[in-house]
Amino acid sequence: MEKMSREEKYEYWTLVVEEFESNDKSIRSQCRANDIPFAQYYDWRKKIKTKESELCTPETFLEVAPVPLENLPTSELSGVSLEYCQDYHIRLSAGFNPSVLSSVLQVLRTSCSQ
Repeated sequence: MEKMSREEKYEYWTLVVEEFESNDKSIRSQCRANDIPFAQYYDWRKKIKTKESELCTPETFLEVAPVPLENLPTSELSGVSLEYCQDYHIRLSAGFNPSVLSSVLQVLRTSCSQ
């Protein structure tokens, strides 16, 4: 088996951590089932979470002035919710505004390419 580069190891462990955390099984049982030492899993998880938190610096955020929801008519609510750090999470409500989603994705594309 070929040796993995540092980047390949990081990518591999990122996928492992994401998979384990999205599963309903305990981390310990998943480590056992995949012959992964429990301590090694948590060492890599810590490295990944530390790197993610370093990426979430104030410079990576776009300041948005909040608009009180009570001032918006129901027809103007976007139906788009975004969590930026710790991966991107976009939640869409039924009847979301596609132009708002398009704008959000454009901002993300721009910030990621810088």
